[in-house]
Amino acid sequence: MSNPPSQPVPENSPSGANPGSKAARSSRKGPVAFLRGLFFLLVISALVVGLGTVISDHEEETASPPQTELHRQEAWKTTNTLATYAAALSSSSVPAKTQQLLQQTAKDLSVQSAALGDGLAPSTAEATAPTTSSPTPPPTVAELQHALSASAETLLTHALTADHAMGRVFAAVGTSQQFQAKDLAAAAGVVLPPSKFLPANVDFPTPAGPECSSTLEPRPGATVDAALHAAALGEQKASYAYQVSTARMSEPRFSQSADLLARHQDKLVVLNAELKLRCLPQVTPVAGFILDSTFTAHPETALAGLEAELETIYADLAALSAPRGQDTTALVANGTLREISVSWLLDSAQTQKFWGGTVGALAGIAH
Repeated sequence: MSNPPSQPVPENSPSGANPGSKAARSSRKGPVAFLRGLFFLLVISALVVGLGTVISDHEEETASPPQTELHRQEAWKTTNTLATYAAALSSSSVPAKTQQLLQQTAKDLSVQSAALGDGLAPSTAEATAPTTSSPTPPPTVAELQHALSASAETLLTHALTADHAMGRVFAAVGTSQQFQAKDLAAAAGVVLPPSKFLPANVDFPTPAGPECSSTLEPRPGATVDAALHAAALGEQKASYAYQVSTARMSEPRFSQSADLLARHQDKLVVLNAELKLRCLPQVTPVAGFILDSTFTAHPETALAGLEAELETIYADLAALSAPRGQDTTALVANGTLREISVSWLLDSAQTQKFWGGTVGALAGIAH
C-alpha cells in the first residue's frame, strides 16, 4: 500500500511556516529592520544636533558686541590717543606750569586707559589700538582741552546706560577727564564750551509711592540695596561733618559751607525716600559721628577728604544700580539711581576741588 502524497503547507497555515516562505523571512527580518531603523534615526538626530550647535556657535561668534562693549572700545581708543597727545605736548615749548600739568594729564590718561582696557579681548584690543606715534603736527593745548572735554561728555552720557561695573568706570573716567580739561583750560586762560553735566544736578525730586506693608532686610553682598544704604549713611555723616566744620569758618567760607551742608541734607532726604519706597530700612538720626581732629583744626582739608569718600560711594552705586531705562523701581519718573549716582559723583568731585582737593585719574576708584 503506497503512502499518500505529502501535501504542501499553506503559507498562512497556523500550524507552522515553511522556512523558505515569505512569512518566515519577514519574521526573521523584523528585529533587524527595527534596529537598523533605530540606528539611522540616532545618526540623523546626532547630525541635526551637531549641525544646530555649529550654526548656533557661528551665530554667537558673528553677533555684534553689546553696546556697552562698543562704547568701551571707543573710549579706550580715544583715551589712548589723548594720552599720546598730552605726552607730545608736554615736551613742546609751553610754559613750565602747563608742561607739568600736561605731564600729569598724560599719566592720568594712561591709568584711565588701563581701566577701560581691563578685560578687553586681545583681538579686540589689537583691532581698535590707536597709533602710538606722535601726531604730526601735534595738536595745540586748546585742541587737547576741547578733545578731553568732548570725551568726558561722551563717557558721562554712556555711564547712564552702561551695563554692570562699566557704569562706574565710565563715570569715574568721565568725571576725571572733565576736570583735567578744566584744569588745562584754567592754566592756559581758555574758556571751554559749557558742559551739560556741570553744574551737577543735585535737585532730584523726592520720590513718593505706596506705603510698604513691611520692611525688608537688605540683600547681602554687593547689591544695590547695600550701595543705596551706604550712600544714605555717607550723606548723614557729611551733614554732621559740615555742621561741625562750618562753625569754625569765617565769611565767605561760612556761607559757602552752609550752602553745601543744605545740599547734603537734601541728598539724604532723597536717598532715605528711595530706601523707603524699596521697603528697606531708612537711615535714622544719630547723635553724632566720631570725626578726625582735622574737621576742627583744618576744616577745608577735612571736607575735601570727605567729598573724596563720597565719590567712592557714588561710584559703587553707579556700578550696582540699573542702567537708565532698566530701573523699574521707585525713581522711574523722577530719574534713576544711575542718574543720581553719576551726577552726585561729579558733584562730590567738584566740591572736593572747591575745598582744595585733587581729583585722581579715576574719580571714586582706588588704583
